Amino acid sequence: MKKVFNNSELAHAFALQNQYEGRTPNGSFYFYGTELFSYGSHFCIAKFVDEDTVLFTTRTYSVTTAKHLRYSAQALSHKRKIYCPYPTGTHNDNFMWWNFKVGRLLSELSKCRKPAPHLHALAHLGAEIETYCEWFKIAVPDHIKTKLSVTSTADAKEAIANAAKAEAERLEKEHKRLKAEHKRELKLFREGKNNRMQNRDGYDYIRVDDKRFTTSQGVEIPHSIGLKFYDLLKAGKVVAGDKLMEYTVGGITKSEVEIGCHRITFKEMKKAVSSKTLKHEAI
Repeated sequence: MKKVFNNSELAHAFALQNQYEGRTPNGSFYFYGTELFSYGSHFCIAKFVDEDTVLFTTRTYSVTTAKHLRYSAQALSHKRKIYCPYPTGTHNDNFMWWNFKVGRLLSELSKCRKPAPHLHALAHLGAEIETYCEWFKIAVPDHIKTKLSVTSTADAKEAIANAAKAEAERLEKEHKRLKAEHKRELKLFREGKNNRMQNRDGYDYIRVDDKRFTTSQGVEIPHSIGLKFYDLLKAGKVVAGDKLMEYTVGGITKSEVEIGCHRITFKEMKKAVSSKTLKHEAI
């Protein structure tokens, strides 16, 4: 069975869906099964969701991809097209893109003297989103639905202000959630219940075990090596390029040091070397 086609043939071979794969001579335009791509899996042009329906991208990528899009649209003209940014993406991927597009349209609308073209574009985008949601039997997210209800320049300004306020509230709520999660994970790490923890604040932490220091990235350093390194560091005898075991020292400031992929404050180091575990071991 033929697998190499020119652009037009390739698009039609995909539309027929009677073979699993096909490509153009240079491989820039190709399909596997129900998915058609331009220049790689990052740019899906179309995806069959049933025998007569395809998700078809609204994005563009390059002049050549624009040609691939035209060939694809022509070959699939007899199929029902549901337009979305990412045919192979998640609903969240598509909603994030649409939210960005709606926001940009509102920004343009809030500044323009002739709102009609922008309102038309907003209505067109709204219809695209509604069609997608109807097909998948999901609801349009409230934050997008509210923006799509705009009917004037004044509404656009109000929607932008409300969106900015809502985003600030969301970020504050997320910040509090992450701060609480960080506190919980750090407690578990300190207690030895977790050997690693996610780096949420840009810094790494140290736990003192019976015979070693353990970092929050899971690196273990014997007490003798760790204490000697700390003494040299405190005395100003460590410089960038020096080694702690197999890890290279990077930048050193008054408050912190980089060691390999770790970033540790002197306060955290001091807390570790002053721990009860080490004092007990010394006795």
